[in-house]
Amino acid sequence: MKKYASIFVFALLAAFAGAQTKSDTPASEPKWQILSDSAFLIEYPSNWTADQTGSLGVRFILMSPTDSDTDAFRENINLNITDLGAPDVINLDLFAEAAEEQIKQYITAAQVLHSARISPTNGQAAYHEIEFTGNQGGSTLHWKQHYRLKGRYAYILTFTAHHNAYDQHLKLANKIMESFKVL
Repeated sequence: MKKYASIFVFALLAAFAGAQTKSDTPASEPKWQILSDSAFLIEYPSNWTADQTGSLGVRFILMSPTDSDTDAFRENINLNITDLGAPDVINLDLFAEAAEEQIKQYITAAQVLHSARISPTNGQAAYHEIEFTGNQGGSTLHWKQHYRLKGRYAYILTFTAHHNAYDQHLKLANKIMESFKVL
């Protein structure tokens, strides 16, 4: 399972690094947009910024508008797709177990709050969801991750929020994450 250590840590670091820029987008009710390629599809509000440059090794980072002029952290959702090497090398239970271990190892003061298999109603395959808190880069953060396996690939969808803003952004983040589909 150590082989997958960098996968989890990298997705977490990417979420933190990508969230440090500010935006002047107004807070009006946004329309929704679709971001997709041959591997996935996700919907998100048009007032969120989509970064598809592949920086930090992620397929995309969706960043929320800032909450105020003093808001230095942008809540975000990112996707990391990793090649496991061959189909059926690891199952979802083992992948989630490895993820929890890596979270505890690499996130300071990590606390896993929730870990469960989810069966979506949108026709997609089951995924594993882990919610946790911890300290990273001098900030206390709150994460929610969805792990999906398809063929030889693992899809790690991560929502990252400052701990004080998690509840404020959770409903919208859930809506965005629930729109995610592996193609």
